[in-house]
Amino acid sequence: MKVLSKRVEGQNGSGTIEFESEEAEDLWHLYNIVSKGDCVRALTFRKVVREGVAGSTSSEMKKMVLTIQVKSVDYDARTDLLRFQGQNKSENPHVKLGQFHTIEFGLNHKMSVWKARWDSIFMDRVKEATDPKKSAEIAVLLIDAGIANLFLLTASLAKDVLKVEQAIPKRRGPFSNHDKAVVRFFGSVLNGLIQHVDTEVIKCVVVAGPGFTKDDFMTFVEKESQGKGGEKAPELLRKGLGMFVVAKASSAHRPALNELLSDPTVSSRIANTKASNQIRALERFYSTLANAPDKACYGPKHVRFAVERGAVEILMLADGLFRSAKTRERRNYVDLAETCKNTGAEVLIFSDMHVSGEQLKQLSGIAALLKYPLPELDELDDDGGNPGGARENVAQAEDEEDEGGGPQAPSDDLFGNFDPT
Repeated sequence: MKVLSKRVEGQNGSGTIEFESEEAEDLWHLYNIVSKGDCVRALTFRKVVREGVAGSTSSEMKKMVLTIQVKSVDYDARTDLLRFQGQNKSENPHVKLGQFHTIEFGLNHKMSVWKARWDSIFMDRVKEATDPKKSAEIAVLLIDAGIANLFLLTASLAKDVLKVEQAIPKRRGPFSNHDKAVVRFFGSVLNGLIQHVDTEVIKCVVVAGPGFTKDDFMTFVEKESQGKGGEKAPELLRKGLGMFVVAKASSAHRPALNELLSDPTVSSRIANTKASNQIRALERFYSTLANAPDKACYGPKHVRFAVERGAVEILMLADGLFRSAKTRERRNYVDLAETCKNTGAEVLIFSDMHVSGEQLKQLSGIAALLKYPLPELDELDDDGGNPGGARENVAQAEDEEDEGGGPQAPSDDLFGNFDPT
């Protein structure tokens, strides 16, 4: 993702940042950046109805630039679209001030985002989203007899991009259709790989599953690469089998990704990626919880207790916690992260759309590895509430802000010379 312009008033200040999306992961980052109460300005379309002199009506789709104050954000991973619903805050001959409108935002689009407060978590997300080193890291093909699922794994997403299902008849003698069906199935899967795997950004393709189907498929790929090894062959085949890693998985479905990413054969290929660091931290957490439970904790109340005593070595947070519509709740999590950073602890923010983040969500979305044991944690009664503890009741004004629709929207001139083209 590109940052085209940035006008933010100091640390935690208000201001506007203009973005241009370039790939699917950028939309996930923007989903985590834009919150209720923010203002977005972008090119959009609206159906305009005109009434004729005789009472007849006609309609047409008008292209326009609107600024809306966001009420809700929807992320559609399958179509790579964001939908921002809110009220119009800009003068426009076709849309009245205050009218509701939905802006659809996709790939290669531009958008300006205004916030009343760009805190450290938002700015870290912007930095991560614009890091030129980030990219899709690995492709995972889970395959079994007659079924295959392809996933693209980045630092933030585990996106399912292909599913192939085909009936494979049983082998009944030398003249059965079994072998032909297998070849057709493998051909469909390989064509899907060639279509979805960009060899410029994918480090390796993991082929995994139960039984021997994965091995038979790799034999098929090897034959195809030898038969189509010329200059006109797809890049995936011309790069050869060095991109492929074969591993065992219990099934050909999404839950198998968790066990697969813990496989030493696979983890060694993604050793320096953000995703692998998070997976290792989570594995270490589970091991510590089982063998030295006084040095690991999870849940808002327990983690807050450990943070306040400077005992946290690694803090793990699911990014969904920062999408809370309640200002105080979100700021409490931001405060936790900033406190840990200031004391030298490592802070890892897991994506809800990644397999590691899905695991962390089962632990309430927040967990910590500790520098030293805290036996007092056993005495706490974690009710799963906000990490603010006794501080929850001091934020009545901010709670009212949550109910009242957020901060005052900015005027159009704060967006600068926005050019959506």
